[in-house]
Amino acid sequence: PEISKKVELRQNAEAFEAELLAAIFDPSRAGSLRQTADQLQRLATLVRDRTSNDMWRALSRLNDRLATPTTSLVVLSGDATGVLNETLLGLAAFQGLARENMTRAQAWRFLDMGLRLERTVYICTLLDATLRAAEAENPSLLEAVLEVVDSSITFRSRYNLVATLPAVFDLVLLDDKNPRSVLFQVNQLAKHFEKLPKEREDAPGSGKNILAKCLKRLNHVDARELAGAANRIVTDVSIAIRETLQALPKLSDAIAASYFAHAEISRTGRGNEV
Repeated sequence: PEISKKVELRQNAEAFEAELLAAIFDPSRAGSLRQTADQLQRLATLVRDRTSNDMWRALSRLNDRLATPTTSLVVLSGDATGVLNETLLGLAAFQGLARENMTRAQAWRFLDMGLRLERTVYICTLLDATLRAAEAENPSLLEAVLEVVDSSITFRSRYNLVATLPAVFDLVLLDDKNPRSVLFQVNQLAKHFEKLPKEREDAPGSGKNILAKCLKRLNHVDARELAGAANRIVTDVSIAIRETLQALPKLSDAIAASYFAHAEISRTGRGNEV
C-alpha cells in the first residue's frame, strides 16, 4: 500500500498537493504541523506560569495561523506557502525569545537539547533520503538540500563551485563550525551533558556513552568518499547517517529515564513519582 501510494503521488499532481496540505493542516495526522502546534500549545499551557507573555503570544499566533482550515483542507497552495512562511517567522521568534530571555538553568538546557535532537533527526533523515535518490548528484537537488538546512549562503561563501555531494555533505553533516550541521548538534549535546547531574556513566545505554559513539562515528568518516561512489548507500558516510538515526531515539530515552520523574498509578489509584 505504501509503494502504491508513492506511485500515485508521483503521477497525480492533485493527490500530491492534497498530501502536502494534509501534512500542514490536518490535526489528526501524526507529525503534521497543525498537530505539532497543538501539542506545543498544550505543553505551554502546563507551564503557563513559567512562560512569558511574549513567548505565549508567539505560540498562540502560530497555533491560530495553522488552524485556519479546520475541518476541510480547502486552501490554495499559494495560501499554504504564506502560512509556512509565517510559521517559520513565528518559530524563529519563539526560539529567539527562548535564547535571549530564558535563564541558563536546567529547563533551558533541556529545551535546547530537544531542539538539537530533533534537528539532528530531520537533517539525517533528509541526507539519507538524498543518498537514496536517483538524482542524488543533481545540483538542483543538492541546492534544495542546502536551502532546507539554511546553509546556502555558507556554501556559496565557502565553495566556489556548483553543489556536489562531497561538498554538501561535508558542510551539512561533518562541519563542526556550521550551526546547522549534524556534527555541530551532537557536539552541543555533548556540552550539555557535561553540565547535567552525572548519570551512571558505566552503563552501556547511558546518554553520555551513546553520544560518545555518535561523535566517534562522525569524526571517522570523510565526505570525499561520496565522489564517484558506485553505491552511495553502502559508504561509510551513509552508514554513519543511519547509525546516528538509530542512536538518537535511544539517546532521547536515556535522557528521559535519567533526568525526568515519571508518574505511575499505585494500587490506591494515587500517582507516585519514581
